[in-house]
Amino acid sequence: MPDSPANLPSGSEPLLANANQASTPSGLPPPSAAGAASHRAPYRKSGLGIAAALLLAITFWLYAKPDVIIMLSEQLWSCF
Repeated sequence: MPDSPANLPSGSEPLLANANQASTPSGLPPPSAAGAASHRAPYRKSGLGIAAALLLAITFWLYAKPDVIIMLSEQLWSCF
């Protein structure tokens, strides 16, 4: 059996022989997914900081109310 398709003349290569080589019209390398994610990193960090600050603020607000602390301690004690 021949290695090349029957309809190609001998010595010619198939059209998709170099399909695994990536090329762009400008000669630049193709964009990577890691480059796109690095632009969102500052927003993710600030979002996590805001979420942590909000969680701490709610915690401190609840501890400032003595009836909430008493209710939580009674619920914890009822588990035993």
